Amino acid sequence: MDQMKREGIHDKDEPMNIADLQHQLETAENFRLSHQFDQATLLYDEFLQGSEEAKAEDPVREMRLMALAGYGRILHVKGQQPEALSKFKQRVEESKSKIEQVDALVSLGDQQIIMAKYEDAFAVHSQALSVSKKLNYSAGRAFALRGLGQTFSFIGRAEEAISNLKKALSIFQQLENNEETVRTWNLLGITHGQQGEIDKAIDAFSVGLKNARRVGDMAIASFLSNLGEMYQDLYAFEEALEYHREGLEIAEKAELRSMELDLCRNLGVDLCYLGQLEEGYTYLQRALSLSQVTGMLDLQLQTLYSIGHYEMAHGKIELAQKYGRQLLVLADEIKARGHLARARYLLGCCEKQQNNIQEAQQLWQQSLFMAHETQQYRLLWQIHAALAEISDSAELARTHNRIAAEVIEQILYPIESQALRTAFLNAPSIKIVLDAIQ
Repeated sequence: MDQMKREGIHDKDEPMNIADLQHQLETAENFRLSHQFDQATLLYDEFLQGSEEAKAEDPVREMRLMALAGYGRILHVKGQQPEALSKFKQRVEESKSKIEQVDALVSLGDQQIIMAKYEDAFAVHSQALSVSKKLNYSAGRAFALRGLGQTFSFIGRAEEAISNLKKALSIFQQLENNEETVRTWNLLGITHGQQGEIDKAIDAFSVGLKNARRVGDMAIASFLSNLGEMYQDLYAFEEALEYHREGLEIAEKAELRSMELDLCRNLGVDLCYLGQLEEGYTYLQRALSLSQVTGMLDLQLQTLYSIGHYEMAHGKIELAQKYGRQLLVLADEIKARGHLARARYLLGCCEKQQNNIQEAQQLWQQSLFMAHETQQYRLLWQIHAALAEISDSAELARTHNRIAAEVIEQILYPIESQALRTAFLNAPSIKIVLDAIQ
């Protein structure tokens, strides 16, 4: 048989019937699922072109919606976010039935979250939830609830995020949809981590990772990245490094650019803390380069914060301020108050290094308000500790250190592992705070 026909690639001069289209779509999907993305996109392109004239016919329309969804996922994984958004918008436009519209809206909303278009995502997922409830469409309701939960998580409304995510998780479990259950465990873990509930985050990521190993590389890499981050928060960087190295190996092998970005950033943080500065900085720079071409704005903001801290800690204050200002501008554009809090904290650290104490204090007070608002507990104790250090009043310094210590205790209290508790308590920045209140 001709090689092109074996792979499902059609001679464009021949008319295509439903069977041809079905075979071509199935072949493209198989390429996608096996991470042969270049072959898959060639087939998706040809399929969409070849079915354009017949797209109003029900069987053809249904196949086109599947093709647009698969194509959009590939573009997302490859870091081509605007192109992915275009495919998901086209899917909404070509949807006809109410259920098709819900599915398409959810995919669009999820992509908008990735691109930090939070207001658009909230509106789209709210619309999907409303339609799903009227249809009594359980799967659609679960996807919409999860999308709302993820949106709430990114804008710092953690309680609403967890409420929506738990509802979605319950429905996915009832539907026995393992892949979406895994994704929801991941988002729950992220939200618990943002709240400083590291024990709950580790539990969620650990459960999710066990199931992810039956789902696929993207899920595994994501859990390894996020689980490692929780160990970073506990200053257990050796454990974090193990998770992140395994995750990056998987992401590179499967050509998962978005996960490669997050794992490079995390590896950079791990290695720098462990004193392997040259290798760590190389990973941070690699993450920054990836963040500028993949269109994943939330990860770009995280990377700017990480590399800005590295530069500041190594005396390159002007460069650190440059990254901090970029973070501030981008976060302000999308009204991401959690990132705004981190930007102001970083810029305050830079001002303090330059002995501009009043400017540092002002930035940290602004950051403190936003950190409270977005419930970022790790950032909270760091700000209070920083304010204590520059305070010209011994009583006020004691107050800041006491509050920082109370937040640290909140984080530490649920951790049962003695090794993790010891690593956390022996971290230099933690010891400074705790010694100050004794």
